Amino acid sequence: MDLIEECPIRRYRDGRGAADVDKVVAEARVELQLNDDPRRIALLALPYDLDALAVGFLRGEGILRSREDLAGVRVAADGRGVTVEGDFDADALDAVGNRWTWSSGCGRGGTGRDLDAPPYRRAAAGRSP
Repeated sequence: MDLIEECPIRRYRDGRGAADVDKVVAEARVELQLNDDPRRIALLALPYDLDALAVGFLRGEGILRSREDLAGVRVAADGRGVTVEGDFDADALDAVGNRWTWSSGCGRGGTGRDLDAPPYRRAAAGRSP
């Protein structure tokens, strides 16, 4: 899947418009599945390094508690899905939807950062969570 795609645009100069083509970054909807849970978490992202995106998202949300809880990560061949296997914090998973701030963008987009939570700890160089 390409990260850049060409899109038709309309350029305006001196009050006059003309059809043109420009290159834009191509985000994709990526569905994240945990084990065999039928629920999915949808993310909009560049279709690149999806294994790292999935693990980082789960770690940041508190769903993945530690590296030892991670059993495996599989990225779908089409780049539209990631399955993560492991031992996850069920309460943190259930809480994700409840604490998100929902927006109108991208069909119910949102952010999961709990503004009342303490700040993230800084990771030591060369260490994984």
